[in-house]
Amino acid sequence: IVVIGPASSGKTCTAATDALLDYYCYPSCTSIIICSTTRERLEDRIWGELKKYHRAAKERYRWLPGNLIEGRLRLVTDERSESVDGRDMRNGIIGVPCKQGTDYIGISGFAGIKNKRVRLIGDEISFLPKAFVDAISNLDKNEDFKAVGLGNPKDTMDALGILAEPSVELGGWESGIDQSPKTKTWSIRRRDGICVQLVGSDSPNLDGKLGIPIITQDQIDRDVEFYGKDSMQFTMMNEGRMPRGQGSHRVLTRQMCVKFGAMEEPIWRDTRIKKIAFLDAGYGGDRCVFGELNFGLLAQQSLVEVATSPIISQEPI
Repeated sequence: IVVIGPASSGKTCTAATDALLDYYCYPSCTSIIICSTTRERLEDRIWGELKKYHRAAKERYRWLPGNLIEGRLRLVTDERSESVDGRDMRNGIIGVPCKQGTDYIGISGFAGIKNKRVRLIGDEISFLPKAFVDAISNLDKNEDFKAVGLGNPKDTMDALGILAEPSVELGGWESGIDQSPKTKTWSIRRRDGICVQLVGSDSPNLDGKLGIPIITQDQIDRDVEFYGKDSMQFTMMNEGRMPRGQGSHRVLTRQMCVKFGAMEEPIWRDTRIKKIAFLDAGYGGDRCVFGELNFGLLAQQSLVEVATSPIISQEPI
């Protein structure tokens, strides 16, 4: 599930309470990983919300599971015992900061976690590395796995944009998803996945009388006056939709690659294949540092097609 929307639309609070309820129901076989950028942002956002509601729940129902270990950002099922050494940390909720200083460390240390029920929740994932998306493939090997990504839409190529991308059948981001000012959903590329788009102007709290901190009409109007309706700030933080034109200077789009079979394994026509090696010498956290590119004629491709293509050299291969 991917939830994109404006600021103050209840994304973080809802994810925290849903995670707690999911854990309370099955405390002996559930592992929930909750991520954000830094430890401080975890405390400010979803981990702070989770602690607040867990404490409130325990005050009313002392029998509820979950023992908070503040220093380790953990809520564990196993009770502390003076007679038994050690504590089983596998069942419970784990807060994971994906950034230390200026370096992204991701969640690689938890990628191999095994349990009957595993959940992964990423808060503000538009600011997380794409390694968050890679972790889904690993954790999905558990018997019962669900992932949730939350954030303000910023770029179709960041972690949030990749997860929220409309399915191939819908035409991806290039299809022009309905941007009417109403809350909506669409199928994403991941099988059985869905994106929920919350729209600020569809807020149930526009008059500010709902009694909870959800975006109001007055807040929207202030941003319109300052930034303008066509600004990225208004689009992201008030409307909760992907800014227009943010990919207009991109030479190759994902949809173009899908259309022309770039994701498929090539069947070469012959052995006349050229190899190119490439290196990202300014390595600063990218997943791919060195790579190799092969190009040549496909088995079903004619020489006429190659000669008339504007992007392939007409020199003999």
